[in-house]
Amino acid sequence: MNAMRLRPLALLALIAVLAHCSQEQRATLSTLQATQEKLAAELKPAEVGLNLMNGRFLVVNIINSPLNGAPEAERAAHARKAAEIANGGGFPGIESVRVNFINKSGGFGVTVTKTVATYSFTPAELTPAAPPTPPTPPAPQS
Repeated sequence: MNAMRLRPLALLALIAVLAHCSQEQRATLSTLQATQEKLAAELKPAEVGLNLMNGRFLVVNIINSPLNGAPEAERAAHARKAAEIANGGGFPGIESVRVNFINKSGGFGVTVTKTVATYSFTPAELTPAAPPTPPTPPAPQS
């Protein structure tokens, strides 16, 4: 099944879940959905999964990406970009963002997954540093 056919099913499942959730849970699920859509748009043609575990750990799974076979430096840069997008989603209390590159294959009811690479970041590592303040010029001497 391709991703386009799964989106309506995912939307229906999300609506069903939201009907039985608290306001805070609805906000978290909506934020997860919006962040996953943003990641999917940025990381085409790969399939993207996003999980929030225990409200503290954000996991981005990039599945069957062309970067799975790319050099380590290129994949690491891509992982950082994905982590920055996910971290910018607005999840308070996150302790780490993990990005997994995964190969997924299978058929006839059997799915085989293999993690190609995993990268982990803290929110502090993903937050851009404030630009340095310019030095204050010395006071004129009189």
